[in-house]
Amino acid sequence: MRYFIAVLWFIFLSSCNTIVEYDYDLQGHRGCRGLLPENSIPAMLKALELGVTTLEMDVVVTADSVVILSHEPFLSSDICFDIDGNPIHPEEESNFNLYRMKYLDILQYDCGSAVHPRFPEQKHFAIHKPKLRDVISNSEAFSRYKGRRLPNYSIEIKSVEGGDEAFHPTPAKFVEAVLEVAVDFNLKDRLVIQSFDLRVLEYLHSKYPEVRTAYLVEDSKGLTQDLKRLSFRPTIYSPYYPVVEQATINECHSMGIQVIPWTVNDEQIAKHLLSLGVDGIITDYPDRIH
Repeated sequence: MRYFIAVLWFIFLSSCNTIVEYDYDLQGHRGCRGLLPENSIPAMLKALELGVTTLEMDVVVTADSVVILSHEPFLSSDICFDIDGNPIHPEEESNFNLYRMKYLDILQYDCGSAVHPRFPEQKHFAIHKPKLRDVISNSEAFSRYKGRRLPNYSIEIKSVEGGDEAFHPTPAKFVEAVLEVAVDFNLKDRLVIQSFDLRVLEYLHSKYPEVRTAYLVEDSKGLTQDLKRLSFRPTIYSPYYPVVEQATINECHSMGIQVIPWTVNDEQIAKHLLSLGVDGIITDYPDRIH
């Protein structure tokens, strides 16, 4: 039963022939959050159907050391119900700490049926938080079945300094847990590790310099100041899209750094950014961006 929903979606999507190839890196944010429950296997397969180049996702770690997809290190009140099918109140979210829960227990919670307050077009159905291993396995199988190139994976390690060993492992343990899965699938140059947590990026670069990195930036102080916070040049500079200007792109490109802003859901804004020369677009709606 674990893969039942994913298999149904696989069968459905396998009958579709709408895959389009893009000449830039089209990244499906949390799969395709605007269309299907975020960070779920169906959302990833739908994103692949729509032709994304890269599957973007967030990961956390459970009490029994399973890497799973989740944006928060707890069950979010926006998307999850409790074990009795009741809404989780925002003030109770932290009580559902995934780092203190075993994966078999997490499977009992529905994180797909709730109506998302910011994505009214999203389809809803009961689904649990999947293992990273299962997401990659299903995505690889779907791509091979469709005869298209295998996708890239941009995996965000969700950590903050104050959360170490409370809501997630230390950066070193976290990176090692994710790479263990990636190595099993031989992802190599199809893998990007992204994070807002500079400790994650620094550890990754020092021990695995061959792994591509994406430096996520929310409160940008400008490109020069942002880059000064790192001891190395990341593969990708990934700021919130409104701060991206032509000068930003030109300077990054002069240093061999790609620019892939987040999260762009307006087609006209995406076209403008692409005209400036960004290397990719991260979006909740892969069906809107062309």
